[in-house]
Amino acid sequence: MGFRGYARQVRDPARPHRRRVRALRQCVGLYRPIGFHGTLSFLRSRCGPLETDEAALLRAIAVLEESRDLWLADLRAYAGERAGAKRRGRRSPASPAPGASAHWYGLRQEAAPHGVLFWHRRLWQRRRRRPTFIAAPAEAVNVLRACAEAVLSTGGHLPPDLRGSLAASIVLLRADPEERGRADFGAGELLALAREIEAASSP
Repeated sequence: MGFRGYARQVRDPARPHRRRVRALRQCVGLYRPIGFHGTLSFLRSRCGPLETDEAALLRAIAVLEESRDLWLADLRAYAGERAGAKRRGRRSPASPAPGASAHWYGLRQEAAPHGVLFWHRRLWQRRRRRPTFIAAPAEAVNVLRACAEAVLSTGGHLPPDLRGSLAASIVLLRADPEERGRADFGAGELLALAREIEAASSP
């Protein structure tokens, strides 16, 4: 079943509440702009105790659908731009596809701290279990960790020196792994964390 089918189940008052909550989790599994747990965390924060409150559950599916609709519109616009560029002979995309730079459409800055917390926990929990999991440059990893902790502890404030270091780290993480002569496991997740830090700390 697709996202819309599960969304209908969320709204179906004839279904037991726990099954409607399960349907919402299925929706989040299909569209999770800031990770599964980060997305659920933001929905609870914005909409209320969706596991026990029907009104909160209905608000949550509406908020999730609104973000997804904006994302799909962005994908359609990008596809149109790419088709036009190909007709003009430009094969390499001028910008990354929206699906490759996911964030919470419509409420990006408000949702970003939940994304920062999710990615921060996920990456460093994995690193404790598998010290070799993150093979990205150590300086970039350390900067991202410091930035995440600053954003989480101050409610979104990032000092100017860390902001500059964050920008440099993003450039480093986007570099060709072969140029660095190392595997690049974890770089995609580190970039996801970096994007959420940028959004959470936007002026």
